[in-house]
Amino acid sequence: MKLIVCFVFGTFLLFPNDSQAGVGIYAGIGVPHMHQVGLTYDFSQSVMLEGSYNRGTSLIECRNFDLRVVQVGLNIFPAEGAFFVGGGFDGTNLIAGHTDSTTQIEFNIKGEALRTYLKLGWIWGRSDEGFWFGIDLSGYKSLFFKKEINALGVDLQSREYRSVSGAVNVFIETNSLNITFARLGWSY
Repeated sequence: MKLIVCFVFGTFLLFPNDSQAGVGIYAGIGVPHMHQVGLTYDFSQSVMLEGSYNRGTSLIECRNFDLRVVQVGLNIFPAEGAFFVGGGFDGTNLIAGHTDSTTQIEFNIKGEALRTYLKLGWIWGRSDEGFWFGIDLSGYKSLFFKKEINALGVDLQSREYRSVSGAVNVFIETNSLNITFARLGWSY
């Protein structure tokens, strides 16, 4: 958390306001971050600070899957156009569970991680006040993570356990991707 606060305040010191500064809000849809909402602060036509809250979904069969991600990042628009390169930090919380088919015992795995991300994307219409539309691709890498497994009596070789454990590993321990298909925002 301290790292994220330092990142935000450092950004305000590095990029002072100009006449193009503005605040915005947005909502988006993607995979695996299915529901995305966020706030933006444009320092200029070249620099945007972004904070978001995302809820996720899984492409695996899972009785219980709850992915929550809080992000803070900085987007740089190199030519002051639609294309941007971004990066930042996120806090990820995940709970995934299922019922073992052989023992009928319910189990769940909880994971938490602090991750960094890099993002490439396009935002059209951002230079004018009003509506804008964007898409992006993000890659994530875990810095720190912890996992809590509650699977007493479950066969650790069962298909259900391996599937859920693999999903947690992808989101918490290893590198992962997010594709945002549509992001609709409003700047003022």
